[in-house]
Amino acid sequence: MSESSIWNKLRAKGFSEKATAAIMGNMQAESGLIPYRLQGDFGNGYTRSIEYTNKVDNGQISKSEFMYNGPGGGGYGLCQWTYFSRKAGLYDLAKSRGASIGDEQVGIDWFYEELQQAEYKNTRYALFSEASMWDMVATMVRNYEKPYDQSDSAVSMRLAMANDIYSRNAESTPDPEPEPEPDPEPTPDPGNIGIILIRTLRHGSYGRDVYLLQRALEDMGYGVGEYGCDGWFGTDTEEALNEFKSDSSLASDGVADADVWQIIFQ
Repeated sequence: MSESSIWNKLRAKGFSEKATAAIMGNMQAESGLIPYRLQGDFGNGYTRSIEYTNKVDNGQISKSEFMYNGPGGGGYGLCQWTYFSRKAGLYDLAKSRGASIGDEQVGIDWFYEELQQAEYKNTRYALFSEASMWDMVATMVRNYEKPYDQSDSAVSMRLAMANDIYSRNAESTPDPEPEPEPDPEPTPDPGNIGIILIRTLRHGSYGRDVYLLQRALEDMGYGVGEYGCDGWFGTDTEEALNEFKSDSSLASDGVADADVWQIIFQ
């Protein structure tokens, strides 16, 4: 387990370098990037965290006890999940794989699965947009993590961690960060698409080109569902695309191909 390992696993999920750094800056603030860490464990070697994890893995600590209790306030894992239903999801995913509750891949996969929930739409939207790293970190803080301190100062601290992680792992140079403007719920600018790769898209695709497709469909009056323009090609996006293709005398096959992009960009 290492910073670079977590970086590569998140990049494999389709997150940009900037989004990966924003995610990891928050994870760094929450857990120090230690996937088996207990809230409040600052001991040398994190032996309390290791012992607790082993007890959850071998059944000495039940699912209910893991969900509703825990030393130091109950937070656990990369994102220090605390609320009982969030911890239950982490637990169930680990057990379904026969893996440790503190496994790094399990923690990353649970973060990604949880991100698809409607409650975290703003976070998903920000991470798959061309928002500044400040906005990505701020939205992680205020929509996903929701710590007690959600001030601009707290965001700045996590942004500094994100920038450090970026500098050690990214292959490109980050754009200068704009001066933040106080905003209790910062959101990315949906008009700032940036330069993206246009692919043939279908159900299950994700990324900034999916966001562009969704935005175009919305602008033309084809609603893409309750999650909106989130960069994820799901059933609602497929239905909107098929309606658009039918109205454009194209085959309603659920595929955004060259014919679709040509109409969108004409």
